[in-house]
Amino acid sequence: MAFWKCFILTALYFETISLFDVLFVYIWTVAVKEIQFAENIQLQMSAERVVIMAFSRAILMGMVFWSVNCRAVVRRVFIKYKKIFAFFVLLEYIVLLYCDQVFLFMGNRKIDIYFVFFPLLLLLVMAWTVSFIIYFEKKDEITAIHIRNDMMEKNYQDMVMLYQQRDIISHDIKNHLVILSSLMEEEEFNKARQYVKKIQEPIKALDQRRYTRNRIINSIMNDKAKKAKLFDVSLNIKVVGNFMTAVEDIDWCAILANLLDNAIEACEKVTVEERRIDFSLVRKDEMIILDISNPYCGNVKLMDGKLYTLKEDKMLHGIGMESVKYAVEKNNGTLEYSFMDHIFRVNIVLFL
Repeated sequence: MAFWKCFILTALYFETISLFDVLFVYIWTVAVKEIQFAENIQLQMSAERVVIMAFSRAILMGMVFWSVNCRAVVRRVFIKYKKIFAFFVLLEYIVLLYCDQVFLFMGNRKIDIYFVFFPLLLLLVMAWTVSFIIYFEKKDEITAIHIRNDMMEKNYQDMVMLYQQRDIISHDIKNHLVILSSLMEEEEFNKARQYVKKIQEPIKALDQRRYTRNRIINSIMNDKAKKAKLFDVSLNIKVVGNFMTAVEDIDWCAILANLLDNAIEACEKVTVEERRIDFSLVRKDEMIILDISNPYCGNVKLMDGKLYTLKEDKMLHGIGMESVKYAVEKNNGTLEYSFMDHIFRVNIVLFL
């Protein structure tokens, strides 16, 4: 961890423990109605001191366990709002310094309330601030999930529509062949040539490669191959095995479409000579292994275990890879990525 992360986390932990100690000492002082209790408990070991310290640490450990259970959100919030947490470290220090000064005047009952007022107020403000931040982070996360689902649905619908259009064109070709046959029999060769030119473009649309028996995979691969060709990207595809499996079509769209779109987008930013994508999809027994690599320009960063790019749209930032991760986890798989020597590689294994 970076030094500033260690410093802020350590300071928050021990300062918050001290604030809880101060708070419970005051509550106990009021309960036993002993003015010198707070001063005595500070200067000597006693059963009451052990109870107070155990109680305050138990509460803090509960907060720690909650943070571990929500570690993804907590880490993101901590990194994103580190200045706010650094401010709380300073504020807690000032409050504790003030409480130490109050200890010198415990005999004056008029200022006893301030002994607990500032720690309690600070703890409440901290709790409210963290809750407020996490609420908005969760709200953004839910919005991102909706966007991700919309993107997955759109990719799926696009692939289905593409396949339906192919079926329509295939059906129409039968009629075209009947008409051409009639023109040839009647020796209307000029009309036949004109008719062939007229239907040439729809027929070209059928020029698709069959990679596997899975129609969605074929549609995605052919669609992305055309897109890669449009941007002068060399897309080397290797598909081996039977993919008529329990993996749903919408999951294939989430994985393949997002990975290939990201790879093509990355290739657009490098020189034409470097634009190469190596794609491998292999079925081995009860495993499906996917490996894709492409060059990239600039820097790739990891934040909280997630990829961080320089896209302007913060809401769409990382949605593609999150969709891939969601689909992989849904199908009992693993996802790994690496970036070295300006080559970005993603490896996915699905266990059937």
